[in-house]
Amino acid sequence: MNPSHPSLSDSVAAMFAPLFGNPAMTLGFVVVFLGLALLFAPLTRRHHSRRVATAAPARFETRPVLNAAERRLHREIERLIPEHFHPQARLLSQVSVAEFVYAPLRSDFLTFHASRVDMLIVNGGFQPLCAIEYQGAGHHGASPQTRAKARTRHYNKRRALRLAGVPLVEIPADYDAARLAALLGDVTGRRPPAPATVAPRRPDLPARV
Repeated sequence: MNPSHPSLSDSVAAMFAPLFGNPAMTLGFVVVFLGLALLFAPLTRRHHSRRVATAAPARFETRPVLNAAERRLHREIERLIPEHFHPQARLLSQVSVAEFVYAPLRSDFLTFHASRVDMLIVNGGFQPLCAIEYQGAGHHGASPQTRAKARTRHYNKRRALRLAGVPLVEIPADYDAARLAALLGDVTGRRPPAPATVAPRRPDLPARV
């Protein structure tokens, strides 16, 4: 060892020498201190592990997939599906667009991968037949920033559905049963028959008694 460079023990002893005056005593104190630290380190780790293990778990809760207005719409669409689609058609809720639309280019996929549709009508093989968006209250956000983000998100969603050939039905908040039936009928061409009307009597013909 190069005598011009002090050893580690000499350096430590020199560091604590002002506290004890005697370098040899200082070195002995440091060795004892380090030994005690190594002895109690496993106990400290076990205590910390026990404390983490006994900590209260985070609170988890469930919540409905659809709100009250969406549940009402879901029931009405389910009732209309047999009239407009195949009997094996099913209605799904809150479906990720990435689950039923594929884009080979990652740049295209990233434009819609985080989007979802309120409802999706599928056939017996779970192929998409029609996507449904409900334009209910708060659908576009409350602030200008959230509305701007919503517009961009909806544009990308509509584009992805259009390019994939999935019809999109957008239902306004003030819909009624007739409007809902007409919107679904526009997708399949199976509009409900118009109600029968009584032909007006010609004024030149006498009334039948």
